[in-house]
Amino acid sequence: MTSMDTGNTKEAPAFVHLDEQRWENLIKKIRRNEVTLFLGAGACYKLLPLGQEVITKWLPNASDHLVDELATQLPHVAQYRKLCVSDEAITVKADFVEDFIHGKAEDVDFTNDDQPLSRLAQLPFDIVITTNYDDLMFRAFAARPNKTPRYAICQWNNDDDPIDKLNELECQQRLTPSEQEPFIFHLHGHHSEPKSLVLLEEDYEQFLATVLRPHQGKEALSDILPTYIQTAISQRSLLFIGYSLQDMTFRSVFRGLLNTVTKINTRHSITVQYNTRMSATQAKYAGRYFGDMKISFVNQSAEDFTKELLERWKKA
Repeated sequence: MTSMDTGNTKEAPAFVHLDEQRWENLIKKIRRNEVTLFLGAGACYKLLPLGQEVITKWLPNASDHLVDELATQLPHVAQYRKLCVSDEAITVKADFVEDFIHGKAEDVDFTNDDQPLSRLAQLPFDIVITTNYDDLMFRAFAARPNKTPRYAICQWNNDDDPIDKLNELECQQRLTPSEQEPFIFHLHGHHSEPKSLVLLEEDYEQFLATVLRPHQGKEALSDILPTYIQTAISQRSLLFIGYSLQDMTFRSVFRGLLNTVTKINTRHSITVQYNTRMSATQAKYAGRYFGDMKISFVNQSAEDFTKELLERWKKA
């Protein structure tokens, strides 16, 4: 472990783990199909570039162009790229797909147990909701015997062609997710359709505006989310893996989608985040912040958490 400065004192990073009772409850809920998996970028660590790596390549010395708090956030850097480099949002998104997704992680063998996604694919999740743009979870499921995964893309910005949007929603609605045919819902878009990506600052604003419309509630989301996705969010426990409290992606999910859909959700959930610089004081605050929403906070890598999860699952 490395130490970090907190005022005039040095404090070791605080890693927070689930206690035995929480582990036992999680395993039981997964077995009963009472858990919906939420995947963030941290679940693909070492397989694809994360936000800071993208920023370093796209805008070296970002703090020279943006104020400090914006220079570390990919959506703001992507917005800068549109305004000062590319002129159009679709160009920024296409560049992102070409630079950071296409041709990456093609040689990963998901039949082994050495990747977080490989381990998660062995569990009986029938629905996975992700804000990632890649198809790595799809490939992990496809590598398992007797599993035929399917995916769909959230229609958050497909208003230019109402008929096409309606047809896509009807197709999504007819699907029946199961353990054998797991369904991956790309909440923030998919690389096969660059326009669908929630990438720039303006995209996050539009996404939030879409899910936080005045006529809130499940009916308000029926034109962007299939019914079974709304049910998977509102009536099950949620297991978040690969997010950060500081991440705009995570905040957009919490402030937008979850705030709209889960007003009546009383199930206990878990968020697995990873911050090697988190102090005990910060960890205590994070625990209280999420605890107020009936969410257990875990500060542990996706690598370590999924390894323990699979081990406990096999022993249960």
